[in-house]
Amino acid sequence: MSTDDQEAGEAETATSNRVVNALQRMGFSPDETRMLLEGGAGRGHGFSEVARAKLADVESELADLKIVRQALLDATAGRTRRWGQPEG
Repeated sequence: MSTDDQEAGEAETATSNRVVNALQRMGFSPDETRMLLEGGAGRGHGFSEVARAKLADVESELADLKIVRQALLDATAGRTRRWGQPEG
């Protein structure tokens, strides 16, 4: 195995570990994580329903994270405002 192949394999492993850790933080069960990483192959209709529900959860979490990100950006730039109030 060449050094490039080894580095590519290590990078892929690191990425897989990050994905698994993120899924666990989001509340995915070990079975759900495995199904997702396997692409849902052969899992049938049930997998699609689980994936749809989890996608909605992830979209909601992303929206919350965008709000937190903006608050942190404002704080680091010295801008203050009360959250839940209009800017201005």
